This record gives sequence, structure tokens and C-alpha cells, in this order.
Amino acid sequence: MVLDMILEVGCRLRRLSNNNIGVDLRMSNLIDVQADVHFLPFRKRVFTRTIMFEVLEHLVSPERALSEVSRVTNGDLMLSIPNIFYFGRIVRHLLSTKSEISYDHSNAWGQAEIINVLAKTNFQVVEFRFFNTHYHTPRGFKKLLDFLIPNHLSKHSLFIYAQNNVGII
Repeated sequence: MVLDMILEVGCRLRRLSNNNIGVDLRMSNLIDVQADVHFLPFRKRVFTRTIMFEVLEHLVSPERALSEVSRVTNGDLMLSIPNIFYFGRIVRHLLSTKSEISYDHSNAWGQAEIINVLAKTNFQVVEFRFFNTHYHTPRGFKKLLDFLIPNHLSKHSLFIYAQNNVGII
């Protein structure tokens, strides 16, 4: 029986499972390996899945990081990124004097753009899904807006399931 080896990148503050190998640039009690995702200290194709939730937008070089993830992942990639078309983000941006998308986000993509970024790093998108994290669950008036506004505008994040194309003929 082959065990799944799952890499969880960027899990310093919260982790999905203690069975996963947790990697983050900054150390915490949730981290197994302190490392930069741009230079992962693992052999090729050692993980069957990599998980990166709300990480990519913080990175200096997302393509370099995804290339590293592709190198160490033999299977699939599950990631999420902020939805740049989320109405709450757009309203905050319009009401703010700041020009950036978020104070700690270096990058932002729409669906077509992230497909291209992933394709450049040997990942093929299998599924997209808009969702709200537990931090952005609509309540009250926001719940009504969530009902009235189309899904791609009312959800905070974009979940992406992709498969590594390396080795596929």
C-alpha cells in the first residue's frame, strides 16, 4: 500500500492535517520544515499532492514557486487565491486612497491569467470553484448580497484544482 505524501505550503498559522508535511518561510509549531517555497529542500516527485491556500499572492516570484512545487509533486495541486472580482474587494479599493490590492499581496490574477501561470509551470487546471473562507462567510446584509450577486462576484476566493503534466505523454 502506497501512502500519500502531501505537502502543505504556507501553513504557519493554520494547518489542514498533521499528517501533511508543513512548510513555511517562518517557523511555528505547525511547521515541519522551515523553507522558502522558491527553493524546496525535497527530492523530485516525492509528494502526491501539494496544497497552497492563499499563498501565491504573497510571493515574490509565483512562477518560480510553482515550478518548485511542480518539481516535487508527482500528482495534483490544490490552491486558492483571492478572487480579484470579489465585490467587497472592489468596493474597498474604490473607497480607499491606497492603490494596492491588499497591503500584503504582491500579485493578483483572473481565471485566464492563473491558467497561463499554471500552464507555464506544467500544471493543467481541472476545476475552478469560487468560495468564501470561514473568515469571509456572509452574514446579514452581506448574505442578501451574496444571494443577489453572481457567484464570481460574491465569493472571496477562487479554489483551483490542477494536475501536474510532467511525465504525461
